[in-house]
Amino acid sequence: MNKDYSQQVHIKSSASSAFKALSSEIPNWWGRVDQSAQGLGDIFTITFGNAFWTFKIVEYRLNHLIAWECMDGQPELNNEWKGHLLKWTIKEDAQAIVVGLDQKGLNASLPCYAICSKAWDRFILGSLKDYLETGKGSPGS
Repeated sequence: MNKDYSQQVHIKSSASSAFKALSSEIPNWWGRVDQSAQGLGDIFTITFGNAFWTFKIVEYRLNHLIAWECMDGQPELNNEWKGHLLKWTIKEDAQAIVVGLDQKGLNASLPCYAICSKAWDRFILGSLKDYLETGKGSPGS
């Protein structure tokens, strides 16, 4: 049985700042967005050059949880995410917050898994963390 992708990172930041990063500030740490993701039912597209993913917000609990359902993606590698649920959680710790991503459907059975899991690790453990702690992320182009 293939385990779905999951990652957590401890960040010295606030839950409200992390939630903003996962909704209205996505371009500062991940990729270009056609519009911010600010409420339940919002649809937005993230692009890297000619590649893209389109997501719909299906869960939205301010400063705690935001979940995106992947509606579409191109090229073929990105299209493997169609139907995946990307669930972002924010939990407060004693001295920091813990931001987690669980992507239901992204597992070793998919051809994109090796590339996608490494990219997520870079964006979550590096770019998102850096953005929230220093104000400077490393989004893709």
